[in-house]
Amino acid sequence: MCSPSTPSSRPPLGNENHSADAFNDSYPVAFNDSTTTNVFDGVKLQHVVLCASVLAAVAACGSSTSTNEVLVKNYAFPPIAATPGEKLKLVDGDDEPHTVTADDGSFKFGPFNPKAPGLLVAPTKPGTYVFHCEIHPTMHGTLVVQNS
Repeated sequence: MCSPSTPSSRPPLGNENHSADAFNDSYPVAFNDSTTTNVFDGVKLQHVVLCASVLAAVAACGSSTSTNEVLVKNYAFPPIAATPGEKLKLVDGDDEPHTVTADDGSFKFGPFNPKAPGLLVAPTKPGTYVFHCEIHPTMHGTLVVQNS
């Protein structure tokens, strides 16, 4: 059990000596030498550097990896607009799987289904792409890729 220190064993309030040695001398049980203090300072610095690195990575990911959602429902594709290389999350609102296949063969994705959405990356070349579902030949759609 810890017993409180007596007023004479710790520095008075307002003491201007904030060095590690003064702290260690005042509280010998918590920090008994300067190496312990240096280890703690190093750990604190490592945590700050690690946190800063993680925050920078999260900020970079958040700005460059946004994914727009495309809901395919009632066996129909909505009109889709995207920027070159944009990621499009394909969500199936029907009971059966679908594919997204460009009529000109420039991209082909699928199948995706209600339990497993798909991820289509838009072509890098701007243009209008007509596509269809290989499973349901009556399903057609258009993807317009243009620079932002």
